[in-house]
Amino acid sequence: MSQRRSLSVQSRPMTLWSIQVEEAFALLEREGRLRVPWSYGEPDYAGPYRWMVQQMTRRIGPPPAKGLTPIWAWYQYKSEARPKPDLRRTQHLPSGTIGYRLELVVDLSRCLLSDFILWHCVLNNYYLPISEADSERFDALHGSLPTVYLDSATRASWDRIFDLEWDDPYIADPKPTKMIQATLWEINRSDVVAVDRFVAR
Repeated sequence: MSQRRSLSVQSRPMTLWSIQVEEAFALLEREGRLRVPWSYGEPDYAGPYRWMVQQMTRRIGPPPAKGLTPIWAWYQYKSEARPKPDLRRTQHLPSGTIGYRLELVVDLSRCLLSDFILWHCVLNNYYLPISEADSERFDALHGSLPTVYLDSATRASWDRIFDLEWDDPYIADPKPTKMIQATLWEINRSDVVAVDRFVAR
């Protein structure tokens, strides 16, 4: 059985929240669907975004059109107890920007969940250790092994961001207190169950 088919067996509706700028919300309203072309992605993070595209393709299936970058959303913004993004906080968008918090109900099969904090290892090209001892072991390998081996081990370690049941006192929070992000290929107007307009602080 393929991985995509096995995921579909576990399908279930889930609530997500996506922060979008006014232009994106207007496009969703006008066309009934929001997809983000690669040209709208973050150029400083092209490598990590490309890696996430590869992971989404492998784990939930290919994009519905060529040249798309992931759409980002929250499954747990702060924790299981506080899943919805708090619009009173800063850093959702540049200060003064009009934004929209979209509450979505989508099937699990359409999105890929990952640990937001551990995602920063991908963004910064860091090895993601399984434990403190593993971190020390990997650090000790520098200078004694070829760079290509270290790079391969680093990339392989990033798969751990998708294991939401994994926790370690040195590295990963327990699932109830994780910040969990979601990536999707598209948002349909029919996915949206609530909209909150705000001005970013």
